[in-house]
Amino acid sequence: MVINGSLIDAVYLRQNLYLLKMNIRLIKISKNRIYFTNEFWISLSHTNFPEGSIAFRHHIDTYLKVELLRYDLDKKALEIKIIDYRPTDITLFNEQKLKKPVNRLIFRQLVWDDLKKLLSHFLCSLPKETPEAFEKKATNNNIKQEKIKENTKIELKHKIEEEVNQKECEEIIRELDFDVHFSDAQFHDGYVSVIKNFTFLEQPIKFKITNDLIRSEYNYVKDYFSNYFKRDTFTISTTIKTKGKEILSFDCQSKIIKNINEKIIDNVKSNRTLNITRIEKNNEIEKNTFTADEILSKLDSSSNVFEQTELEILMTLIKSKSPRNAKQLIYLSGKKHERTKKIRFTLHPLFGFIFFISGSNKNHICWELLNSHATYVWSFDKRKTIESQIELSELNINTIRKIGRKKYRSFIKNKQIDIDSVFSVINHSNSKNTDTFEIWRDKFENRIV
Repeated sequence: MVINGSLIDAVYLRQNLYLLKMNIRLIKISKNRIYFTNEFWISLSHTNFPEGSIAFRHHIDTYLKVELLRYDLDKKALEIKIIDYRPTDITLFNEQKLKKPVNRLIFRQLVWDDLKKLLSHFLCSLPKETPEAFEKKATNNNIKQEKIKENTKIELKHKIEEEVNQKECEEIIRELDFDVHFSDAQFHDGYVSVIKNFTFLEQPIKFKITNDLIRSEYNYVKDYFSNYFKRDTFTISTTIKTKGKEILSFDCQSKIIKNINEKIIDNVKSNRTLNITRIEKNNEIEKNTFTADEILSKLDSSSNVFEQTELEILMTLIKSKSPRNAKQLIYLSGKKHERTKKIRFTLHPLFGFIFFISGSNKNHICWELLNSHATYVWSFDKRKTIESQIELSELNINTIRKIGRKKYRSFIKNKQIDIDSVFSVINHSNSKNTDTFEIWRDKFENRIV
């Protein structure tokens, strides 16, 4: 909403009304359709140009300022003359109305050198083939008429400039609302910034909407905020005070940005975490176990935006997905995992967790999938370094990835694979009459000595 209105816009409106009275119009050519208004158009083939003789540039819209010369009511044919091949002010186009039907458009007095610059292809012989469409040698009468029109334009221009200059010192206050795509906003520590251009200003304005909870790292997860609010854009309200082209003051606010609180941030963090279970398989050779930083980096071009620990990620997945082996996961991560080591994650063949367990006689690497029926354990000699154990685990999981869990277990049982460790599988009990977790835990404890 504009309080005092725009003086310049008002002057342009007066100018456009004057042009309409003078039979001056704008036509728009888009994809070789000629538009008289935003709704009404005719094909380029319905002109006095031979079929296929010219084509306007397809990737941009071309505007032409034309003078209406003659209208044939019987043929519904309109004759026009282009008076400006590159108009800078196209506001007149949106104010035009089609008063009579037009089935054919006839161009007269075209300037070939100016027209060619607007075309993507054309026949070089076109002026000779359609001489009635192109300008002829000017007569004294033509020159006189052109001078009269030119003098009229100069007088109008001077009048507009005079009115604008008289009002240049007036202060104008504008109250505006505009939408910004989340993808176009920049997140910083403590605020969100947006750069916006306005027609009444020569330079863009950089708006800042403050919110102490915002962090620059959120630039990487803007799509999640957009998903939370279920819209691609957010609205900014501003009051701008200007004097001519000079900005005296401005302010801004956005309800959506102001409303981003810890609850919303936690929701974004949780949804982003859940997406790690949906990371698509990469057929290229790669590692098979990942830390929190490594697995989160696969979601976008950032890494651990919310500084989540591996345990925090695991607990988020348990809370959101309620897997059948939730008790096993909580037990392994809380009671058994070596605190000095990071829980690691697997993506393929299935999403799961790698725990490091230090027993009395051996070190153990435990693989527990999300929502699985069994726990895989590889037991290593304590003399092997953790790094070598991780490397061997990578090899084992990669083998499972290639041949499948069932075949891998069969190969181990028949000693067809040398894994340099002791492999065990602890199945989760399906008994309905006993505490299945207790049964699993007793079996597990007996294996990890």
